[in-house]
Amino acid sequence: MHRPRRHPEMDVPSMTAVCEEAHARGVLVAAHAQSVEGVRNALLAGVDTIEHGSSMDEETIALYKDNPKSLRGWSAMIPTLQACMPLVKLDQSVTSANDVVHANAVLVLDEMVAGIAAARENDIPIGMGTDSAVTYVTHANTWLELEYLVRFGGFTIAEAVNTATAGNARILGIDDVTGSLEVGKSADVILLDRNPMDALSALRQPRAVIAHGHLIENPVIDRITEIDDQLASI
Repeated sequence: MHRPRRHPEMDVPSMTAVCEEAHARGVLVAAHAQSVEGVRNALLAGVDTIEHGSSMDEETIALYKDNPKSLRGWSAMIPTLQACMPLVKLDQSVTSANDVVHANAVLVLDEMVAGIAAARENDIPIGMGTDSAVTYVTHANTWLELEYLVRFGGFTIAEAVNTATAGNARILGIDDVTGSLEVGKSADVILLDRNPMDALSALRQPRAVIAHGHLIENPVIDRITEIDDQLASI
């Protein structure tokens, strides 16, 4: 999030070479892009998923929906609101972000929210990601990305949950294995004390996790209390 948002780091030919090599082996390609130019260039090269995203012009919308160079003929957007939300919403005295980092975060967030709106309006596949390991983003708070999609992206709770389940499975090409509860699919289930359709915070501490049929009861989740306390104020 410290990179200037309007300076693409790879040109189209370079990204095309990466995509061609990956696709020849059946591998999807993701690109972190935060500007209209960066996203368009990545899509022109055949990138399959755009992490972060931006506002969209007509060419970009068309490329998402019909991308002949991508592995499957279409591309998806994976917004990562957690990557910049704390840097925007928390005071700089708390985050220690300088003016440049804060201003960049504001620009990225605005573009990301605009991209979400455009994707929803144009039926572009939207997945869920977190850009984990950047400032304020922890594995323990993955559920917050869903809450931000509801609070700032206009999703219903059900729509937000779908991005992380059936949506991500389809985007990753594993929807025949997981992503929904159906006979013949992998037993990937979480058990909660509360209904997440009432409040997504129910996802914060699962009672049990079943992964590929293996039961993990009362999982211990490592948390960073200071970060949790600050995020609670957003």
